[in-house]
Amino acid sequence: CGGEAVVDSCDICNGDGTSCLEEIFSLGVATENSLEVLYSSSEDFAGFQFTLSGVNINGASGGAAEEAGFTVTTGDAVVLGYTLDNSVISAGTGVLTVLDIDVIDFEACISDVIVSDDNASQIDFDGGSCVNLPCEDADSDAVCDNVDECIGEYDSCDICNGDGTSCL
Repeated sequence: CGGEAVVDSCDICNGDGTSCLEEIFSLGVATENSLEVLYSSSEDFAGFQFTLSGVNINGASGGAAEEAGFTVTTGDAVVLGYTLDNSVISAGTGVLTVLDIDVIDFEACISDVIVSDDNASQIDFDGGSCVNLPCEDADSDAVCDNVDECIGEYDSCDICNGDGTSCL
């Protein structure tokens, strides 16, 4: 490397250790109403979009996206982050944003990841592994209680937790 420069963890002379990072969005800590979206990137990026299953998304805030001045919008199952002033999220790792969610399934998964650089060129990113969500299911019917129309069983008259006499 010469002089006082040193080789970083990616074998780059005087590097910052980011050039060998995996390009990925993944999910972090999940609670009943929030879900961290994490990132790892070997290059700066200026926009992102992804789809998220298992939750209803009510909004997003915080993380590197907010720090960089990004607008993060949510709709249905899609999260979109962009900026109009050529800001970028710098190469590295961390929390991209924190989503305000309602849990509707037992796990959340990221898919359909699209990321672009500041020249609007696509950067290949992956979605990480799915994460388990806190989902109560008192009647073990594989439907989260907060979206379950009947916590219990339907009787022969199709009444939730009925005794079967209402249709006699």
